[in-house]
Amino acid sequence: MGKSRLFQLIFLAGLILFSIALWLAGLTIGDGHYEPDLYAAYSPAFWISLAAVLVCGFGILFGEVMTKEPHYGWVRGALLIALTNLLIILIPFLRDYAATTQWDSIMHTSRVDAILTHNHIDAANFYPVAHLLAAAFSFFTGLRVNATVVLFPAIFYVYYLANLILMAWTLDDRPHVRGLIVGLGLPLVFGTWSTIFRPMQLAFYSLPLFIAWLVLSRFQKKSTAYTIPLLLILIALPFVHPWAVVSMTAILVILGIIAWITRSPDAKIRPRGIAHLIILMDVPWLAWFGRFGVFNWVIQLLFQSILLIPEISLARFFSNSVQRANISLAKVLSLIFSTYGQILLYMIPVGLALLWMIYCLLRRNRSIPLHIWVIATFVMLFGLVSVLSLFTNMASYSPLRILSIAIVIMPALIATWFLSLQESKGWIRWLSQGVLYITITGAAVLGMLNSYDSPRTGYSNLQFSYAQQAGVVFTVNYKADDFRRVYLIWRTFQLESALNYTDYMKFLRNYPNFYQAMVPAHFGHGEDYMRQVFSNAGYMWISAYERAVYNQVWQQGGRFTPDDFIALENDIAWHKIYTSGDMTVWRRFQKMSFSLGK
Repeated sequence: MGKSRLFQLIFLAGLILFSIALWLAGLTIGDGHYEPDLYAAYSPAFWISLAAVLVCGFGILFGEVMTKEPHYGWVRGALLIALTNLLIILIPFLRDYAATTQWDSIMHTSRVDAILTHNHIDAANFYPVAHLLAAAFSFFTGLRVNATVVLFPAIFYVYYLANLILMAWTLDDRPHVRGLIVGLGLPLVFGTWSTIFRPMQLAFYSLPLFIAWLVLSRFQKKSTAYTIPLLLILIALPFVHPWAVVSMTAILVILGIIAWITRSPDAKIRPRGIAHLIILMDVPWLAWFGRFGVFNWVIQLLFQSILLIPEISLARFFSNSVQRANISLAKVLSLIFSTYGQILLYMIPVGLALLWMIYCLLRRNRSIPLHIWVIATFVMLFGLVSVLSLFTNMASYSPLRILSIAIVIMPALIATWFLSLQESKGWIRWLSQGVLYITITGAAVLGMLNSYDSPRTGYSNLQFSYAQQAGVVFTVNYKADDFRRVYLIWRTFQLESALNYTDYMKFLRNYPNFYQAMVPAHFGHGEDYMRQVFSNAGYMWISAYERAVYNQVWQQGGRFTPDDFIALENDIAWHKIYTSGDMTVWRRFQKMSFSLGK
């Protein structure tokens, strides 16, 4: 049996498996209520089918690429992978989630709703592009705002695929190299960043677009016509998210430095020309971003991260949580791999590629294109910053936030390293092929299992349900006359779910004494329950998500235990005034009292 025939049979098997997964997904449509573990909502057969489709897809893609034949047979494998990823991203939409998280998604939904309600962006919106796109989509399709925001990560992913393909077509004209670059960019290694609506997601998905037009306008012979699209990108992308400015500025600075070091004769990449591009992008953006109060906060946070050691870093927070929960080292390592396993696997070929680049630098290898040196330097720089962010707060406790920016252009670096090894004979060539297939396919499968938080990764599903939203709406609509304070177990963005962002800001102005306070540990029960723990009358929201975190995932070592929730039911200081199944609203009338405990 020839290879072509074998790949056709694998493709047919992949289509059958994907059809089975679609059928199983159709049998388990969600009702919108909170579910602690999204992965448990489907049968194991569903996830096994999707994993098998990924294995088939990458088998076809890499198999076709290895043949080096001048055709695009690898497209069949890429299609299987892309369809599987889209189905994974669409699961919250199919299960009728109100939002995919208790935080960012709610706030972004509120901002999209504000545009549709008031016909303009809110005054505090410094990255309006993603919100305007979602508002326009909701307006023209008639899809409700919540559903639109839940759907948009899939649209963002399609946009990313288009940019990835454009980058691959720009960097090389050989079909098998294009297939290799596309295949390396397909795995969902971004964790929850693949499935949550965030403007930053749109920003780093746009980076391959920027790389493509940068190469076309700076490194092609007939590149003058490509300069205008590049200039439009430099002007438009900064309004998507500030990190778009940071990443593009970094790439241009690196390009200018490398061109200066190598004394490139090309006038289009001389430092002066690069400086003009940076000024064109950064000056208008600084004039825009500097208007917002968040600009001062970002500058302050940056200086604190660089000059000082913050009291709480992600590493220290994680260490304190482990000690408090008293879990074993094996459990810690299991949680790390369960959460970041796809990144660790993906970094294996990236690390090998960077070591190879260093080796080539020491050997003065001039055969590597200049733009690959730029990408490699950018990857090393942002990888280092991502590691440093573990010990500072420069990325709001999210190293993956920074690393994701570099991941989207890593395929070009990995492809260059891999293709250089294919010129070798013997075991090096076969070993590199095996390493690449295992790590990339493994990263894709683990990425599927880590695209949503679950008890396996040490969290409960971050889903925000319509029933939970109903409890917030009840409090705002019917109890606003004495709405002075709400106590929260987690400092979430639930209040924005009841109001569009513009009305939310008006609400805060109408109730100047209102603020969201944290519930004390164990609801104030315990040996020191006699002390004053709730200083004012107010409301307390307890969601199904918070109950799941402390009743199912972290029953020991957390701020609350299952017994605390039982004790709350018997606490005469609190009165249950509303429940929707996913949200319970409690009312405390006296301004100063203590809980009676159990």
